[in-house]
Amino acid sequence: HEERRHIRINIKPLELEPNRHERLGRAVAFADANGINALAHDADDIRLGIVVVGHSYVQTMEALRMLQLDEREIKALGIAVYRVGMPSPFTLSNAGIRRLVAKAKFLLVVEEREGIVESQLKAALYGHLHQPAIVGKEDRRGHPMLPEIGTLNAAKIASAIADVYCA
Repeated sequence: HEERRHIRINIKPLELEPNRHERLGRAVAFADANGINALAHDADDIRLGIVVVGHSYVQTMEALRMLQLDEREIKALGIAVYRVGMPSPFTLSNAGIRRLVAKAKFLLVVEEREGIVESQLKAALYGHLHQPAIVGKEDRRGHPMLPEIGTLNAAKIASAIADVYCA
């Protein structure tokens, strides 16, 4: 019966739900405790928070260098960078993202392809007293900003950073 080894007979799908939520909670706690999702660059007075997903972090740091901003200037301008290594489930449980959300005027979400973290962040902040303007795939007017198709490069990200910061 080798072909049936992954079939779970006598298990009802709804019985697995509590276990799934418990596992997701443990995964989020693990990510928070081990710096998988963490504030990579902080600033005292945050104007722009950049939420970067996965390997787009390298491109984002290159974009900041293209804008001729070093570590000291990034901090002085009030730019903070939050690095997301585990995009799903994305929660506000991490102290770094809570600080970013509480202090930033704008959040720029940089992620390849679809705006998964961007939509999770907007949903998590819906109805909050302090809700920074969140942009990424689209700017505040609904115009395309960072592409969903193709790869992101440092030049595109630098342009988005400049547009959001100067808004």
